[in-house]
Amino acid sequence: MALAPLQSFADGTLSAGLLAAAVVLVTVVQSLEFVDGYETRALTVLGEYRGLLEPGVHLVPPFVSGTRSFDMRAQSLDVASATEGASATVSFTIEDAETAFLAADDYRASLEAAAREGFERAVGDRTPDQLRAERDRLADRLADELGEAADEWGVRIDGVEIRIDD
Repeated sequence: MALAPLQSFADGTLSAGLLAAAVVLVTVVQSLEFVDGYETRALTVLGEYRGLLEPGVHLVPPFVSGTRSFDMRAQSLDVASATEGASATVSFTIEDAETAFLAADDYRASLEAAAREGFERAVGDRTPDQLRAERDRLADRLADELGEAADEWGVRIDGVEIRIDD
């Protein structure tokens, strides 16, 4: 009978120890941020921008921080035209992840909207034959227009390809 109070105490201590170990483990896991070699992440703490995390392992404040990932590799987006059979591919690279994070809520959506609008202006009411004849000039003009807007979002336009279906 004398062991019953000691057993109850030991069970309580063991449970508290397991709970403490679990809390420590969760805190450590929440504190580590793994950034892949091709990306950069913007760190926020309590919603406030604190800086960029480059590739590697980083300690961040647990439970109150968040990150937004930016793929630093060359990317592309496709833009279809209201004109039947015309489309474009815009190739781009993020040059400045901090600007991409701070300047636009969603740099990719902004870029896509600008590309769609510029492509519609470039295509206009041209016929497919006219588009084929002017394809390179229109692509260069669209790349220049997008480049000006994209600079504000930390994005570099690498090129535009216009396709006309036969």
